[in-house]
Amino acid sequence: LANGERWEAELAARLEADAPYR
Repeated sequence: LANGERWEAELAARLEADAPYR
């Protein structure tokens, strides 16, 4: 995870994708 900004974007996308299941 060298690119911190890209990882934050990935994490946000996963949280949004997870929202309907939570």
